[in-house]
Amino acid sequence: GRVSRPLAALAEVRAAAPGRDLDGALRRLAAIGHSSGLDAATGFFYGAIVWRAPLASPPTISVADRSAAVTTGA
Repeated sequence: GRVSRPLAALAEVRAAAPGRDLDGALRRLAAIGHSSGLDAATGFFYGAIVWRAPLASPPTISVADRSAAVTTGA
């Protein structure tokens, strides 16, 4: 359950009232590594979207689907 301070700050800003310094939080996170900070931000926002999206049924993949993917290279 540990994250970098800039990622935690992004989450805090995102959870706060509109008008907070979201751009600044993203810039501070983007300054980490070559692309690690932006990768973390992408994962954060993707996770937020997935977490809120209702699923009709849980995603599944059958053994046949996996076998076909290996065979066809898909």
